[in-house]
Amino acid sequence: MFYDIIFGRLTTVDREITARCIALLNRADPDMLRYEFGQQLIDNTREVLGTPPMYKDVTFPTAPHTEVTEKGEIKYSEIVRENVRKLEAYVEEMASGDTVSGAVNIRKVQDDVLRLWSVVKALPEICSDQKNRIKALYEGVVKSLASSPEIRPPRVGTPRSRRSSSQFLRPQVTGITPVTAISSDKVPLLHLKRKVGSTWEYSSNLTGVYLDILHEIATAGTTFKDKNALLTGVGKGSIGIEIVKGLLSGGAYVVITTSSYSRKTVEYYQGIFQSFGSRGSTLTVVTFNQASKQDVEALVDYIYANLGMDLDYIIPFAGIPENGREIDGLDDRSELAHRMMLVNLLRVLGAVKTKKASRHFVTRPGQVILPLSPNHGLFGNDGLYSESKISSETLFQRWASESWGEYLCLAGAVIGWTRGIGLMGPTNIIAHELESYGVRTFSAKEMAFNILGLMHPLLFSITQVEPIWAELNGGMDRLPDFADITTRIRIKLNKKADLRRAIARDNSADFKVIHGVEAERLLQTVEVLPRANFRFDFPSLESSKSLSDLSYLRGFVDLDKIVVVTGYGEVGPWGSSRTRWEMEARGEFTIEGCIEMAWLIGFIKHFDGRSKDGALYVGWVDSKTNEPVDDKVIKGRYETDILRHAGKVFNQEVELIHDLEPIEISDSEAQKFKLQHGDKCDVWAGEGGQWFAKFKKGACVFVPKAFKFSRTVAGQIPTGWHAGRYGISDDIIAQTDRTTLWALVSTIEALNASGITDPYELYKHMHPSEVGTALGSGMSGTVNISKMFKDRRDEKEVQNDILQETFINTTTCWVNLLLLSSSGPVKIPVEPTYYEEYKKRNRVRGLQSYKAMSEMMIRNLLVKIKEHPRYQGDMEGKVLLNSMARASFDPKTGEYSFQVSEIFDANAFSETSSLGVGVDQELISSVPFHNPTFLARNFTDAEISYCRSQPSPPSSFAARWVGKEAVFKSLGVQSKGAAAAMKDIEILDDASGGPTVRLHGEAKTKASERGVPKVLISLSHSETVAIAFAQAS
Repeated sequence: MFYDIIFGRLTTVDREITARCIALLNRADPDMLRYEFGQQLIDNTREVLGTPPMYKDVTFPTAPHTEVTEKGEIKYSEIVRENVRKLEAYVEEMASGDTVSGAVNIRKVQDDVLRLWSVVKALPEICSDQKNRIKALYEGVVKSLASSPEIRPPRVGTPRSRRSSSQFLRPQVTGITPVTAISSDKVPLLHLKRKVGSTWEYSSNLTGVYLDILHEIATAGTTFKDKNALLTGVGKGSIGIEIVKGLLSGGAYVVITTSSYSRKTVEYYQGIFQSFGSRGSTLTVVTFNQASKQDVEALVDYIYANLGMDLDYIIPFAGIPENGREIDGLDDRSELAHRMMLVNLLRVLGAVKTKKASRHFVTRPGQVILPLSPNHGLFGNDGLYSESKISSETLFQRWASESWGEYLCLAGAVIGWTRGIGLMGPTNIIAHELESYGVRTFSAKEMAFNILGLMHPLLFSITQVEPIWAELNGGMDRLPDFADITTRIRIKLNKKADLRRAIARDNSADFKVIHGVEAERLLQTVEVLPRANFRFDFPSLESSKSLSDLSYLRGFVDLDKIVVVTGYGEVGPWGSSRTRWEMEARGEFTIEGCIEMAWLIGFIKHFDGRSKDGALYVGWVDSKTNEPVDDKVIKGRYETDILRHAGKVFNQEVELIHDLEPIEISDSEAQKFKLQHGDKCDVWAGEGGQWFAKFKKGACVFVPKAFKFSRTVAGQIPTGWHAGRYGISDDIIAQTDRTTLWALVSTIEALNASGITDPYELYKHMHPSEVGTALGSGMSGTVNISKMFKDRRDEKEVQNDILQETFINTTTCWVNLLLLSSSGPVKIPVEPTYYEEYKKRNRVRGLQSYKAMSEMMIRNLLVKIKEHPRYQGDMEGKVLLNSMARASFDPKTGEYSFQVSEIFDANAFSETSSLGVGVDQELISSVPFHNPTFLARNFTDAEISYCRSQPSPPSSFAARWVGKEAVFKSLGVQSKGAAAAMKDIEILDDASGGPTVRLHGEAKTKASERGVPKVLISLSHSETVAIAFAQAS
């Protein structure tokens, strides 16, 4: 809104802008004024800083609209209601009364009959006999119209523990200016009733107050600041969710329940709070099953014990449909619905009463908005729905006869025809025609507005004295033969649609005969549906003419030494490089991306042949049912499952719903668990010194969705990925490791992105020896390594040549064999600096052959997930970060133990004083290990034997050589020159595998003179450099 104002885009203040302004005012605080939102907005904001948030709905009231198109399609929509532009006009419309034909105002008839009898008595020309006969008729009419109130006998039994209704002071209806005129001969569409004897009768006084309250809310708004509300049944598009919006904008603390507690559900409610939440309001979402007694008790206990709330409003709107069930078709679903909408509704109220009574909250009763219905069997085929609603009405009698009346007060809301909600959604199309009978249907916003009016403080105070009955049905109860009328409307609508479809087909045939097929096509309505448009474009090459402006750069760069990246491909957490780009750039998949991921995971497959009905079909089909699947529905049908099985996922916190079995742990772990979970975790020591932990109900634990590593974050391949979908044969898949399959697919995609559909095209332009392959090795075939050891141990069948699939260069060789005809060089990079090394090692070869080693290289990096390490997490610093840690396998427990402290005590961390330090570094290539004279002068036979037995003798000789230099420097003796022998300093490994220094001859003498009994040393080397650190102590 700020940018719309300053850039002049805000030219009209409509209802949407007004609603956004009200939401902004409700969130106002002093910090907001530091920003310039426009002077008018600042002034309005400053005015409301000291006032509570207000609920005020400024949206357009809508009306149902059903039309049958010329093609016979029935289309339903919501349009702005004529002559009702604001909610103020809506309230006036409700006060004007219904126009239902046949509706009778009994009170008015009684008054009219009384006036008629008075006129008859005053006529002198009527004889006494005629008057007596007329009087008898009059008394019969009056007797048939009269309703004699029953006198309830006094209750026999124990004294009442609650105050009677007469002890409450009746509220004085003040502060509300009467603005709505109620017709004397019509009952308003929204009206209130009060209990007279055993019947509910229309109250014009209460109705006037109620309508005036609605008018005040529509014009000035109302607040729910510091009010606590519990709502059930607040699904998307329901009346309950609109009530939540009103309560949040009014500053209330709201607790809502949901039966599907998922990320999608919570994000929906979070969006509601972000849009309608006001200063001080809160929204708490709780998972809840209203058909469960345990959940009922847990919910109320959570509100009072954990949230510390005392409920002011209870709005139990939860329910499930029971359509299509007559009395001979009642099943377990009907019983479940009855339990939810009646039995457990009473349990919720009872649990709240218990909490209020235990805390002695007698001065703060909670108002229950009881959902009633005019459907007392009117529609039929709805199971036990009518029974549930009728039975709820007994609460009004029990309020006076039982002891919970001082803790809860009742306002019954007979909810009329509400369009667009789950229960009434399928009947929306007949609402338009139904209103022509004088019945008023409501949108979910309008019905929520009506109910929020019942929660106004004035009506709240009235319900503390006596329950009220709110008829919010729009005159539906006064329409005779309601079920027949709705049936006739539906039949008439379907008949009209069928007729127009037939006429349209007939006219189409005539038009086609008279004007031809092409003319008919011009008049047809073409519905454009989204379809996939897969494009695998080759790289665009610039023409020589377009590069003519860059001719002045010629000669500045040696093009023979430039690496050109022409394409790339990958197999990763988001599938391919194309789908990963969609997710990282847009945050969602396109239709093409969804189709590719659904195909990759295995939800769909391509089909070319005859379908089940015998028709020819080419396209996508569902992998399970083989039913055709159109492009436009793939995203909606499969995207949720695709996201669940792809991408980078995280740990999820799960709350335990029952106690777990005890587990054996160490002493330190027991203390950590107890510190983290408190009373939700019991720890104790066993008789044998072992410790146990038991996680109790309510404890929160993290369930990993992907492995976590301390050094690398890795992504998993989407579930269901199979190389066969890319055309790789089954025998290759069975023989090779998954790593090789990923490399093959990535290489194929990289070649295709480079414009190369057949690798043999390369040999038209370069020699086979000039096409090379460079693939990252990772840990080679980890799956086959696991099979080679574990499967053989478990006596499972293992392929005979599995050993070769574990070599570090096997993956590269498969790519070279299957794609490049076993031609060209193969290089295995083991570090990111591979290409620098590659350049150095091949410089001489390139100079000798007068050409580059490879004109074209395929480079591939492999990153794989490995199993978790063999040590516990708290030993990471001692083991993973300590090069001196040694592992020993315990055959009894099957675990590895790390005796790090013993190594430290014996070698590295003894308490000694340091006398000298020496450090030396050399290039490995500069140590002449191939010279026998050099070796004989500087290395003992044991050292020579050890170094030659290592995988890299040059590196081993170089490490020992720099070690000797470092020891010499640490002793601090005078050098005899560069050619002095170093044989007196011997470096060998001890029993633990660590390097130790042994001094002989003159070196030992010099060390003794300086008081050096021991020299500690550390050796290391890379591919090119060796380094040593020595400490004389």
